[in-house]
Amino acid sequence: MASPTINSLHLIEDIDFEHGGVTRAVLDLTCALQNLGASTTLATPRELTDTELFSSSGEAPKLVGLHLDRRFKSQVSELVSQCDVVHIHAPWWLKNPSIVAAASRLHKPVVLSAHGMLNDWSLAQKPWKKRLYRLFIADRMFKRCVIHCTAEEERRQVAKRISSAAMEVIPLVIDRCYFGGVVDPTAAMERWPSLAKADVTRLLFLGRLHPVKSPEIAIAILEWLPNSTLTIAGTGEPAYVGSLKKLAENIGVADRVRWLGMVGGDLKHSLMASCDLMVLPTQQENFGLAQVEALGCGLRLVTTKGTNNWRELQQCGAIIADRTVIAFVDAIVKGISNEVGRLERLATQREKLKDWIAPDKIAMQYIEMYRRCAPKAANASIPCEVASTV
Repeated sequence: MASPTINSLHLIEDIDFEHGGVTRAVLDLTCALQNLGASTTLATPRELTDTELFSSSGEAPKLVGLHLDRRFKSQVSELVSQCDVVHIHAPWWLKNPSIVAAASRLHKPVVLSAHGMLNDWSLAQKPWKKRLYRLFIADRMFKRCVIHCTAEEERRQVAKRISSAAMEVIPLVIDRCYFGGVVDPTAAMERWPSLAKADVTRLLFLGRLHPVKSPEIAIAILEWLPNSTLTIAGTGEPAYVGSLKKLAENIGVADRVRWLGMVGGDLKHSLMASCDLMVLPTQQENFGLAQVEALGCGLRLVTTKGTNNWRELQQCGAIIADRTVIAFVDAIVKGISNEVGRLERLATQREKLKDWIAPDKIAMQYIEMYRRCAPKAANASIPCEVASTV
């Protein structure tokens, strides 16, 4: 494989793992691109160091801290002038018009990853605010970008509103740690000794504590599964988290719920390995990064059709259920009754994940998308249009 020569600039409003999977997706993508030999720069307002962020082996991208004052435009113009393609990872960032304008002025194409923020559910949240922003700013800007979606279902929803924009569908890049090696549960069991109990079914809810994820269903499941515990790894608004804890008390399962807060890195992998089954009764999920990670750690998984790529997850071993307590209970019982050993399940699920989203294969799809854009940019005042890959 020839060494890629494409130079991509990636911009994201913030790096914060508590805000969901976009941070992890951007870090893994930029690292994978750099490891394939593509010169990659990641720019964000927060000062970063590669040692605290990148879990993949290999070389991290160049990191740049953005100024948010009057220096922003000149700094972005300089960064854009040095790249072949600009890739924005925050559709609603108020700095996007300045970034797209700089790219247009310098004849550089722009890829904008929707990251689920242009889906039906997301646009229904604070709709008037987003409608006004789209009307006066965003819609014109979107049409000057290649809109990147991670699943065909996301592309379908985005196309209802921005039909004239060029679109590409490429899955997220997943850290290669989910495709090799056996994950050791020891660290998590030592940190939280209750996870070492083998005489109960250890359920795991991992993700942001937000109504869209429906954690209340995961808690209510325990009423029907008396020999189960639920470990919740994630953070949310204090008032909402308080209401979830109150729910656990009201239905008499508080003693079987463990609240761990934010868990990341190797400890997150160990946590997954120490549990028996992940439950994610989400209403809307763009790509289902946590679901993919669970499958890559050998976990049984029950989730919903609210995840745009639920079909692919199902092919890789997930059980897809209706978003009700009873449906999830039935699916959990089905998952637990599967007698396949963990190591065998781990090998099978990883093999299917490789067929779908092997890291280098997916990273090359991004490079090919950038190449399709970049040659035309020198002769155009706005980013080139790219035919759909679907």
